[in-house]
Formats: sequence, structure tokens, C-alpha cells
Amino acid sequence: MLVRVSGLPVFFKGNNFISASRMQLYYFLFTFVLAVLVGAFYRTASSPETLAPMVFPEILDRPGRN
Repeated sequence: MLVRVSGLPVFFKGNNFISASRMQLYYFLFTFVLAVLVGAFYRTASSPETLAPMVFPEILDRPGRN
């Protein structure tokens, strides 16, 4: 069975869902980029040289930080 909607790619060909692997790729890329962004935020939040002490003042009270 071949289903084609105008403006959309072919979704069904036989019984295989063609865009499943593409959706897996997009999901992986989205979660990877999200993890990188969250990791970068926490990395900057743990360094007192950035603007993070204005957002998290308790960072400056940690022992071992000057």
C-alpha cells in the first residue's frame, strides 16, 4: 500500500513505516542537544567566574571557593 498526502512524504510502503528510523534519528539528536545544553548550564552554574552567582548566590558560600 502506498499512501501519499500532498506535501507530505510517503509514510507507508508495504507494511514498513519508512520515517521510523528518521524519527529515531531526530529524537536522538534532540535529546543529545538537550543534554549538551543542560550540561553546559550546570557547568557554568558551578563556576563563580560567570553570572551564575547572581542567579545562585549560595555558590559563593561553598568551601574552597575564593
